[in-house]
Amino acid sequence: SGGTVNVSSGGAIDHTTVSSGGMLNVLSGATAHNVSVSSGGTFNVAGAVTSNVAVFAGGTEIVSSGGSTGPVTISGGKVELQAGSIASGGITFASSSGTLVIDGTAMPSDIISGIVVGDTIDLTGVAFASGGSATVVSGSMLQVVEGGITYDLQLGQNPGVGFTATQDSGTGTLITATPPITPSVNVANYPSASAGQLIALSSLVTVSDPNGAGYQTLQLWDSNGTAAGGEFLINGVAQTAGHAINVPSGANVVFDAGTSAGTDTMWAQLVQNNGTLGSWQQFTVSVPAPTLSVSGVPSTTAGAQIALSSLVNVSDPSNATYQLQLWDSNGTVAGGEFLINGVAQLAGQAINVPSGANVVFDAGTSSGTDTLWAQLIQNGTASGWKQFTVSVPSPTLNVSSLPSATAGAQIALSSLVNVSNPSNATYQ
Repeated sequence: SGGTVNVSSGGAIDHTTVSSGGMLNVLSGATAHNVSVSSGGTFNVAGAVTSNVAVFAGGTEIVSSGGSTGPVTISGGKVELQAGSIASGGITFASSSGTLVIDGTAMPSDIISGIVVGDTIDLTGVAFASGGSATVVSGSMLQVVEGGITYDLQLGQNPGVGFTATQDSGTGTLITATPPITPSVNVANYPSASAGQLIALSSLVTVSDPNGAGYQTLQLWDSNGTAAGGEFLINGVAQTAGHAINVPSGANVVFDAGTSAGTDTMWAQLVQNNGTLGSWQQFTVSVPAPTLSVSGVPSTTAGAQIALSSLVNVSDPSNATYQLQLWDSNGTVAGGEFLINGVAQLAGQAINVPSGANVVFDAGTSSGTDTLWAQLIQNGTASGWKQFTVSVPSPTLNVSSLPSATAGAQIALSSLVNVSNPSNATYQ
């Protein structure tokens, strides 16, 4: 205690304890074996440590450039690896509040194990930047990202703790082991899908697992589960509705938006490693419904054949399936009628329009107004009838008196009576 021991080049020291106030300096070319560093003790290594070092709370081991340390156990103390030093044989944290200091930007390849909540790794040579992160990836790799640069530290196994990246007492980055963050599921709605669109599950559901803790399985739930209304496909196999769907690891999962317009409501949750169920998170996929608009024709000629597209328009950007229906209050040759592929349609009934059919409205031979309706049927639900009209204006009659005719004069009817019939309607 309170003394200093220097081990010079060619020298060796074995089974020693550095107590409070004491200092052990292993110089270049010297070796040390089985060293314990107690609270207040300092162990400086410029040479080589070939076997176990234990650094207890309050104790410090500093390995300088060119020095190397063998297996080291951090039992609440601090081990500092300066730039150019070497660690081999493993670095083991044996209690909370231990600190490993790495001064350079080159990370040691040695395996770091035993990290528990409260242990820290101080990367003094890695400048802290806002937005940096420390995450366990690939099961046992602690990946630190600062300023767009990635630094990897190899862990013995997933420690089952969380990690935070903050600024240390200088400009470096302090990695602190924190209580583990349970993996969580995040969901997103898809408000405007096309009919039949295949949507990758990753566009709807993502799992956040910053500590790489893992989980048993991801579960899905679909309220519809049909080819028309939407369904999940796992490796190409359609999943039915109304039950928890376990997603196998590595499976190809997509959501088929379905052929019909509408909204499918779904949920996702995680089953944690201990069997605990997360809460269901709701999300939706919507295929916008087609919209129907109608236009009347206030003045047409008798017998005119009007394309259906001039009267009825369906906007269907999502390419959803639907049934267009028409209704005619007249349905006669004289008063007007729909023709589907040349076949006249009767009045007083819903007229289903086949996809791709040639549909026109024959305005009829007589003057008058025919009242018509159109609606869409989607998933068995009617949009509601929309009314429009086609009118053939009536002929008009004008008469003129002849106040002074000669006896026996023959006067043309056209000088007395005139019929205006621009619509060419029939009349008597």
